[in-house]
Amino acid sequence: MTRIKVLQVGFLAVISLSATSCARQPSEQQLQQTRHELSRIRPLGSPVSIPRTHEILEAQRNAQAYLFKAQNPAERTIAKEVLDRFGRQLEVQSQVSATESYIINGKPARPGQFPYQAALVFTGYENAFDGQYCSGTLIEPQWVLTAGHCVTKTMSPGDIQILVNVLKLSTGTRRLDLAKVCRHPQYKITGPHAENDIALIKLATPVAGVSTIKIPNANIEPMMFQFTRNATISGWGDTGSGNHAGSDDLLFGTVRVIDNRLCTKSYPHGQIVDGMVCATDQFTNTCRGDSGGPMIMRTADGIEYVEGVTSWGDKNCALGNPSVYTRISVYAPWIQTNLTSTPDCETQTAE
Repeated sequence: MTRIKVLQVGFLAVISLSATSCARQPSEQQLQQTRHELSRIRPLGSPVSIPRTHEILEAQRNAQAYLFKAQNPAERTIAKEVLDRFGRQLEVQSQVSATESYIINGKPARPGQFPYQAALVFTGYENAFDGQYCSGTLIEPQWVLTAGHCVTKTMSPGDIQILVNVLKLSTGTRRLDLAKVCRHPQYKITGPHAENDIALIKLATPVAGVSTIKIPNANIEPMMFQFTRNATISGWGDTGSGNHAGSDDLLFGTVRVIDNRLCTKSYPHGQIVDGMVCATDQFTNTCRGDSGGPMIMRTADGIEYVEGVTSWGDKNCALGNPSVYTRISVYAPWIQTNLTSTPDCETQTAE
């Protein structure tokens, strides 16, 4: 008789636990709210050496703590997804932290001056100014050109978002989602810098009403050089060496493109290759680059082209040493292949 009572008590306990679990089943709205809260990356209150890295790490710790406490499978799944995203964002940040970006002595851009300029923003930041880490260029309504070191092989489209046609980042409200990230298949780190430092981002939907910019081929580039050696650089990066301050306003400046043979005198042998182009100015520079941002040149008829994508440079900024850009004319065939046919991207495997 005693054994029967024990079994009855155990059976009732199971029913009670089952009922409690059912009662705890969160609604879809609650799960979406959980995802939103766990994904938020909050800016730090005081400056540190690499603030964005610390901010993502703090958000990652919060998500990890939530995962340990979560009892519902759906909540645990969301926490794991968010943790994976933070891990990939930190991987990207580690690539760009060595080439922190800034335009020195830049001027504020005018409305409509650079509509094709794109900002790459980490998903999770409520203010785009806080989350912007690289730049890009809208070359087709659904395609953004950027530097290879601004993305990774393992990047998921949900890790970042894009803003275009915005001058002040903090006022940018319309963020564009991604469909695909495609880094050049021969992207590689050789010494302190990357070669084939170029990538394409496909947007989830085409952008309407925003001007794009052309890419030059091997025939167009000499025509630009015959007309002028001046080029325009633009971006939201830091405004001084090591200050990590960034600029809320889109800034631009003018630099002069130099021959690669002259550029090699500023850097160790072998660092400047055919897929690169150099530019410099005594007072205005991107230095280590507003990574992924455009260097624009024009032909005699006034047509603008993306001559370069900001890649890397000397750590001593605006002191005469040239900045180095990915030479787009070399990669024009690869770009066109990805825009019109089967993508030729880096294999999506772990680093």
